[in-house]
Amino acid sequence: HWLFRHLPAPALTARPEISVGKNDVDDSLIDHMISKGGNQHLVYDFHHQIYQHLSLVPHCYNDTDARQQFRITVGQETVTMSVTGVRIMIKTTIYKRLLKLWENWNYPDPINLFDVFTVVYNYFILDENNLQLSVPQTQMISYYQKFNVTTELFASPINVQLPFYYSLFAVDQKFGAIDSFSSEMKLPPGRYEGNPPFNEMILIQCAQVIHRCLGTGTSDQTETREYLFICIFPFWKDCSAFQEIDQSPYCRSKRKLEHGQYQYQNNDRNLLTAEFDSMVFILSN
Repeated sequence: HWLFRHLPAPALTARPEISVGKNDVDDSLIDHMISKGGNQHLVYDFHHQIYQHLSLVPHCYNDTDARQQFRITVGQETVTMSVTGVRIMIKTTIYKRLLKLWENWNYPDPINLFDVFTVVYNYFILDENNLQLSVPQTQMISYYQKFNVTTELFASPINVQLPFYYSLFAVDQKFGAIDSFSSEMKLPPGRYEGNPPFNEMILIQCAQVIHRCLGTGTSDQTETREYLFICIFPFWKDCSAFQEIDQSPYCRSKRKLEHGQYQYQNNDRNLLTAEFDSMVFILSN
């Protein structure tokens, strides 16, 4: 779980399949854990155990007969989906939310339930609910009404709230996602909400994209390119991304959220009190 929560973005495949293997990202991750005080032998042993468990996943999930072995049981409270030994249970409300998204973007094509399973599986393997905490619905509605914010930069088919969103996996585009977030992406002029995973590399990428957009808007004299970003960052004052946003000439407003004084919501739209400090930034050109 720790590995997934802190895994740098390039290692997260943009395909539905999950790939596992020794790579440069693993090396940098191990070095990072050791640099943070982890015992070298324990870190390597921990990584090896994670690797062993994950190496079983592609064998099950990428089976050529997976679609034929796919099973789903829909109950009043929960939905159970299984394929080649992988069994996942989700709330029926989330399942219906995904069906609605599929119908909105693919009608009149018949629903592909295996795509629903793929979405759920991808985010389930990323530590279940921990990467799916989002801004409360009432606050998101406020962003939409007061600032005309229409697009989420870090969402998923499971937790999206605004009309448009960027997501992690390619299959998410079948559920309305525009694309996956990357440091090289070029956003069209607009108004965006960004609540990135609290991972330093992703925060840095987010800051880079924001400033590139804001700078483009002011340097292009032949076309008006207006941008507005509402971003929620962890209150990490020693993080370069936090410093860049905090000291940005485009920063119009900022507000610190004290731990215990604000909330996030999970996939079930239940509110959870935050146990960490955050900062809300509003940037615009």
